[in-house]
Amino acid sequence: MTRNPLVPAGAWDTHTHVFDPEKFPYSNSRSYTPKAAQVTEYPVKTTGCTCVVIVHASIQGSSPSALLDTLNKAQSSGLTLRGLATIDIDNTTDAELDALHAAGVRGARLHEMSWGHGAQAGGSQIGRKVAALAERFGRLGWAIGVFCDIRAWASMAEQIRTMDPRVKMIADHFGGTFPGEEKTPEFTTFLELVREGRLS
Repeated sequence: MTRNPLVPAGAWDTHTHVFDPEKFPYSNSRSYTPKAAQVTEYPVKTTGCTCVVIVHASIQGSSPSALLDTLNKAQSSGLTLRGLATIDIDNTTDAELDALHAAGVRGARLHEMSWGHGAQAGGSQIGRKVAALAERFGRLGWAIGVFCDIRAWASMAEQIRTMDPRVKMIADHFGGTFPGEEKTPEFTTFLELVREGRLS
């Protein structure tokens, strides 16, 4: 497989979605409807990456089945694959987390942007979810990727600073920041977390 020479060997594409709606139908409540996109179509020549993190998309519902199906195709795709799954931590045992780990999952994804579908979650609500995940993820060294707005990140700053350092926090989609918000105090707090190494 040809690799883009401008990208260092071993570099990771840390956020890619794979869609197979015929095998894994989309959720009825969704804000977009993408066409099918298989892992075998991943554009290595463009990105230069042969190591890829597959992220469980909100439109794929709550079951990790679609993600696990993709991770099982690592060998045939010629890629090194890992995944972030949607996980109902209150109804998931440690043994089930271990099975996900063995399959290539390395963390959870929280999609907390409402896009007009219900109320927008705030930092306190998201923080409780993060805390519940972090309590179980430390032993696995897993990450938590969160898609939320910049105000939520700022309100969770002190919680993030005191979290188990074995659990890594990932700001999905550039921290959910929109043009103009780079001038706000919340954005300043967000950047501080990045500079402190608390947030990637």
